Amino acid sequence: MNKLSLTDLQRYILHTMYRMELFPDSKPTQTCKVIGKIISVANNYFTDSISEHCEALYALAQPWIIDMPLIECKGNIGCTEEKDYLYSGAASPFYTEVKLTVEGMEYIEKFNLQTFHLSC
Repeated sequence: MNKLSLTDLQRYILHTMYRMELFPDSKPTQTCKVIGKIISVANNYFTDSISEHCEALYALAQPWIIDMPLIECKGNIGCTEEKDYLYSGAASPFYTEVKLTVEGMEYIEKFNLQTFHLSC
């Protein structure tokens, strides 16, 4: 997945996780804390619902959506059906934990997401 295929929200999720120091060698934190941080800081820029924030975050961890997951997620992140359509079915963000993968850190460094400027 290249830079253009990630949404602004997904890039901001990676930036937020980097700022929260959720590195590959650190302990994972609850997904709801990451989502809460995004909503509290960038609510004026990302006016999506909480469920859309969660879907964007879980998509970065689902191997059937992204070739190399950028986020490691512990807990139920959903599954796919035998059909071509996607089925989320992920657990509530209160029951999952996330941290960045090594590939996620490489993506952040490659596209300089350590600093992220929000603009309308």
